[in-house]
Amino acid sequence: MQQAVKAFARFIPKSPKCFPEANHPPESDALSLDAAGDVSLASKINDEKPQSSPRKRYVSFINLIIYKRMKAYIILLLVGLWLPTQAQTDAKPASERLVFTVVEQRPEFPGGMEKLAQYLDQNLRYPEAARNAKRKGRVFVTFIITDEGAIQDAHVLKSIDPELDAEAVRLVSSMPNWIPGKQAGRPVNVRFNLPIHFKL
Repeated sequence: MQQAVKAFARFIPKSPKCFPEANHPPESDALSLDAAGDVSLASKINDEKPQSSPRKRYVSFINLIIYKRMKAYIILLLVGLWLPTQAQTDAKPASERLVFTVVEQRPEFPGGMEKLAQYLDQNLRYPEAARNAKRKGRVFVTFIITDEGAIQDAHVLKSIDPELDAEAVRLVSSMPNWIPGKQAGRPVNVRFNLPIHFKL
């Protein structure tokens, strides 16, 4: 075998001049002689870095846009799920939320207790039937002053007469917003009791 290889090697010229294209090998596959003398197929190795085609760049750009839009959609979806839950929480009446009876800063009627007394005197409507029956006394009304100062859940705590009770609840419910009470520096819901005097 070695003698055959040596005999074949004699016919291979040693000078590259016999191959005009030796210094510029074609881009197609070429024949080469390995160390054992066998002829093998050698592929050309391209040392240049591969460049991305315009199609690949376009696809990458489209994928980036899709990713950003999907991210925005997910954020909007999460916000959309959170807002109704928050709205339901805020929509609950104060009686179903945390209500304080004692706070660091008590709620206050605009202008103070003197203005509250003026409001009660000016807006009290003595029921005619109760007046004729000479019914009088004090009706205690309990209500909640919300963290926004609104009046909610007004009802009679101590009753003396159905007509007087109804007028006391109406009077309290129609009050303007109070200055809300505060606990730890934050407005909170506070339950408040108020006597309404009916005098003849």
